[in-house]
Amino acid sequence: MNLTTDQISVRVDHQLKVDAELVLNKLGLKTSDAIRVFLKQICLTQSLPLNIKLPNKVDLALSEIERDEVDTITFDDFKKQLESLK
Repeated sequence: MNLTTDQISVRVDHQLKVDAELVLNKLGLKTSDAIRVFLKQICLTQSLPLNIKLPNKVDLALSEIERDEVDTITFDDFKKQLESLK
């Protein structure tokens, strides 16, 4: 069995690292463990273990609502907007 290891060095934004480590700590993982899990999943699935897609109009609208960047609208207006997306 080959037990050699390689080192990976990656530069990331400091705040991104801090924020990710807060989540990983809650999950009981170190950053290096999470990277190993990520790489293992790539090998197992032969793909990125992420759902990467361009947002559609509904995703964008919901995102604006979550960020409270839209004015309040009536249900009827919301329904008309949804119908216009079809």
